[in-house]
Amino acid sequence: GFDIEFQYSEQPLKDSELYLLPCLSGLRSVSRKRMKDLLARISAGATLYISLNDATPSEFESITGLEPQFREARTDTRPASIRCGKDSVEIPTVSSHRIVFRAARATVLGREADGNPVFSAAEYGKGKVWFLSLPLETMVATTAGALRAGPLSDAWRIYRLVAAPFIAKARAVLKTEPTLAVTEHPLCATRRVIVAVNMSPSRLECECVAAPHWLPCRVHRGLTAGRGSTVAIRLEPCDAAVFEMRRA
Repeated sequence: GFDIEFQYSEQPLKDSELYLLPCLSGLRSVSRKRMKDLLARISAGATLYISLNDATPSEFESITGLEPQFREARTDTRPASIRCGKDSVEIPTVSSHRIVFRAARATVLGREADGNPVFSAAEYGKGKVWFLSLPLETMVATTAGALRAGPLSDAWRIYRLVAAPFIAKARAVLKTEPTLAVTEHPLCATRRVIVAVNMSPSRLECECVAAPHWLPCRVHRGLTAGRGSTVAIRLEPCDAAVFEMRRA
């Protein structure tokens, strides 16, 4: 096993922090104190992603830029269309109820078939709040094979959109293949070990691109080959590759 020690710090928060509140449920999904502390961090420059199951946080309009109009039983089950950069994603609307919103100051990026906002972004102080009114994470967790096929298989694009600024700054390797899981483990300021896992039941052949100022330098395991700033990966189902990146 691993011994991991977490330490709480009173140091000023960085503007690169990303917080997730997925599928909020119930009347007391987040305590007032915790939400107040979290919103202070967002106001200072961090980013927050919220998705809803059946909760409605207090001070909703000030947080999301959306003004709730009323809550009603869902009768229209047509999928919602969400714009993720150049891509468009269709997400099922399977919740038993929905909240009808008016966009007060939020930028609406996704709507239900009748135009009701379901995905939006809004500034909060120096930070940003992303909001999704659908229980995406619960749907993915309870739908067999959701990430491989079907209407939820492109839902990862929503997370990529939210995390894009952080990935670009923090990562040594950039990838677009959703079935390839990549983790990075710093050895020092200029070298990282990269572990890439094929999460699919099929043989995977894809390419990863080195982030600016990074280059592949050594392969420890797996059929990987570095060509300039590109790493070609060929993996059997559930297999992994391990290689290193160095800062140029």
